[in-house]
Amino acid sequence: LLEPVDERGWSRRPAFDKLALIASSAARFIDTAEYTGQVVQLDQWMLRTVLATLAAPATQDCAIAVNLSGRSFGSPGFTEEVQALVQASGVAPQRLVF
Repeated sequence: LLEPVDERGWSRRPAFDKLALIASSAARFIDTAEYTGQVVQLDQWMLRTVLATLAAPATQDCAIAVNLSGRSFGSPGFTEEVQALVQASGVAPQRLVF
């Protein structure tokens, strides 16, 4: 990825630098969650948050794609938990994309 910089080597678009920092921080955060075994709880929180967003009136015509850890897919009761969360939210299941 090429980014225009000024004579000091600084980005001419500070927002790009912040986005790059956030992305690298997010990767470290997820790696740490995987390593410590907290990623399944993180995925559960993400699903609840996404479903709450999809349940809002302003997002009725939207679908959201969610990336979850392989550990979540392999955890006991995962399918039943997702079904229960979707049913409780009232969101049509096809609006949640894996």
